[in-house]
Formats: sequence, structure tokens, C-alpha cells
Amino acid sequence: MLELSNFQVVVENTPLVSIDLCLIFESQILLGLRKNEPLKGVWFTPGGRIYKNETWENALLRISKMELGLCGVVAEDFSLMGICDHFYNNSTFGRNISTHYVNLPYYTHFKSKPKIILDGLIWH
Repeated sequence: MLELSNFQVVVENTPLVSIDLCLIFESQILLGLRKNEPLKGVWFTPGGRIYKNETWENALLRISKMELGLCGVVAEDFSLMGICDHFYNNSTFGRNISTHYVNLPYYTHFKSKPKIILDGLIWH
């Protein structure tokens, strides 16, 4: 894991690669309230960065477990929706540092409502 000062240099100079999880149950999607900039205080799909030397499959499973408390999911249950660029005028480091994500959104449909054990998440 990068030290915060090194991570700031990365955010200032490179795009971040991230995964968002679009979890669908019946006609609802799971959303989480963002705690950090960019988009602090906005309801958004749960997700996170892919770390250096981490495969997208392992990142998807890590995010499922760490962000949502989901265990027992497999990467093959998810489908890639496309590749998106997200550009923000600010970052967790302030208004004068922009953020660029290359985002890989994945979705899956649940037949039964999964037990989400973490706070700050809603089905909408």
C-alpha cells in the first residue's frame, strides 16, 4: 500500500483503475454513501481501486468482501458493463488536484436478497 504522500503524486499524475459493483436484486440497485472526495456525500455504486499486481478478479472479490461484507461470491458471477472514464475537478487531497478514474463497472443479479453487513448502504 502506498504512503499517502506517494498516493497524492499518483493521483496528480496518472489515472486510477477502479471497479464499481452494480448489484441488482429485483428492481433495486445497491448504493453506498461516499465518505471521501471526489463525490463525498453522494450515493454511488460501491467500488474501489485495483492495486498494483492485483488481478481484476481478485480486486472484485476483495471489494465485495471489504466494502460489502459479501463472502462466497465468484468473479464469474459478474459481467463487465464496459469501460468508463470518470473525471473529477477535485480529489481526496483537495480542490486543486483533479482525479481521473478508468472504471470497470461489473454487474450481477441476485436471486435472493444478499445479506449486506456494513452500514451506509441502501437498496434503491
